[in-house]
Amino acid sequence: MYWTDEHITLVCKLFAQQVIKGNRPNNNLNSVGYDKVIELFKLVIGIELTRRQLKNKWDKLKPDYTAWQKLMRRQTGTGFDSARGVIVMDDEWWKKARKVRINKFQ
Repeated sequence: MYWTDEHITLVCKLFAQQVIKGNRPNNNLNSVGYDKVIELFKLVIGIELTRRQLKNKWDKLKPDYTAWQKLMRRQTGTGFDSARGVIVMDDEWWKKARKVRINKFQ
């Protein structure tokens, strides 16, 4: 499955709804929660996912969320534009961030 930003946003919202409804008694959704996410995702997107696919995607999103939280806490002047879904920083900060990322993968 190719996950677009729309898919990821939707699955996060659906998971959050199930948590609010109490369908996450421990670290994961219960079967009722997963069934509802599967049903609503198919209704909106038209793709039926399995519980395993959803759990795998959720588990892969956790490190990204952790990194985002650290970024938002450790940087002064950090902002987030929720309408566009992007981090707001000045150009100098982005230049430094790109250098770090490029160096990390060389």
